Amino acid sequence: DQNRIMVELQKGLNCGLSMARFSADGKLISVVFSNEFRDILGLQDLKVFPNSHRAWLERIHPEDYKAAAELIKNIGAACGENQTFKASYRFLNGHGIYRWVKSTGRFILQRDGTRLFVSSSIDVTDEYNRDRLLGGNNREGFISDIEDFLCHENNYQDYAVLYFNIRNFKAVNELWGFDEGDNFLKYYSDKLHDSTLKPIKLGCRGDHFFCFVRWQE
Repeated sequence: DQNRIMVELQKGLNCGLSMARFSADGKLISVVFSNEFRDILGLQDLKVFPNSHRAWLERIHPEDYKAAAELIKNIGAACGENQTFKASYRFLNGHGIYRWVKSTGRFILQRDGTRLFVSSSIDVTDEYNRDRLLGGNNREGFISDIEDFLCHENNYQDYAVLYFNIRNFKAVNELWGFDEGDNFLKYYSDKLHDSTLKPIKLGCRGDHFFCFVRWQE
């Protein structure tokens, strides 16, 4: 059964499909988001997230909106061409949190002359929010984690964000090399994590570190 295979494929790849049908002259006719796409983003309710490109655009992050709208325009203009489209953008999920989504799609010519644009989408938030060296949150991941934490925090308390910058860190790399510089950053990150500050969330970007802590700490 083709539908069953498609469902199992999406689950196996942890992705969701969206399908947009265009007329032969490039006009958008309809849009459908698969159940797997909706599950990934927590948007199963058709009333909250109907099958329309406007509903999709309304959930795009303001900083990514212009590029997303241009993408739809370009897809329509290239209707039927043997071309693959790729895009990464922040999308507001059903929990009110922006998640990074990566989509890849191309056209399939239909017997009735219409063009079906099929796109697979995956949640790549963890990939985008991780510092490659230290493995923890980068600045974006740090902010996202705090937003998620506060959205689910029922025990209201006072919190603080602390910022640390290792001054003249460039000298460490110049004197002892980049490998030793990387080791020092890892050491410093571990010390912050295990410190008496007891950080709830910890993030970094190069030699800049961010701690989200309870005020009393």
